[in-house]
Amino acid sequence: MFEEAVSKVGTASFLLDIAQIIDTHKGGGTSAYDPRMMLKVVLYSYLNNIYSSRKIEQTLAHRISFMWLSGGQQPDHNTINRFRSCRLKENIHRIFTQVVVMPVNMGYLSLDVIYVDGTKTESRANRYTFVRKKTVEKNKAKPEEKNRA
Repeated sequence: MFEEAVSKVGTASFLLDIAQIIDTHKGGGTSAYDPRMMLKVVLYSYLNNIYSSRKIEQTLAHRISFMWLSGGQQPDHNTINRFRSCRLKENIHRIFTQVVVMPVNMGYLSLDVIYVDGTKTESRANRYTFVRKKTVEKNKAKPEEKNRA
């Protein structure tokens, strides 16, 4: 599972059109990280529900999948945050659209059916929590009356 997801993110990053991000990359400096590597790390972090730049920095140091994607480089949280806010801010919607369209074009995914995220909520419907229609309408009318007064 790990190898498959990491390799797909690595491959996808080379198929994405990120010319606008690369054009803003000046290079040089003490730690000029490749924008494609930074994009791979950010996308893989989002796939793993890691959104905090500090947590991304920690996972780059501790998880092999992140180490492999970054090529052993470990940008700090400020660098990750600057990359997201300066370079990805204007391009993130376009890049995420490309990420969704890519598997559709490859035949891995179909957009014919849309599924809900699978969130489960607890049900409290039982004979003691039954509410009559009149009670709902009466309680709904109370705040409206207070607003009028």
